Amino acid sequence: MSIYGYLGCRECRKVVYLGKIIYDNNHKPYYFSMGSRVTSHDTETVRAIFKMLTECVGHDIRVIDEGDPQMDDFDEYLYIGIAGPNGISFEDYLRDWPG
Repeated sequence: MSIYGYLGCRECRKVVYLGKIIYDNNHKPYYFSMGSRVTSHDTETVRAIFKMLTECVGHDIRVIDEGDPQMDDFDEYLYIGIAGPNGISFEDYLRDWPG
């Protein structure tokens, strides 16, 4: 079963999709992946994370997985990098951002 990670800010009510959590041999989170790509190697995703960090300076930001009970609090948030009614693509989120 795959478990996915998210970077979320309660004050801004937004979440960045980080991808599938890949675990090491000790079952500790090791890195995130999106399909066959390592998330940290994807420039667009890294830019979206940095834009959100910039917008959320001074806020309580958390990295959580979908099994965390707090994930229910994020249901109505804007999901960056996920298509859907509450979602926005990385491309649209980053449009006109110089960072």
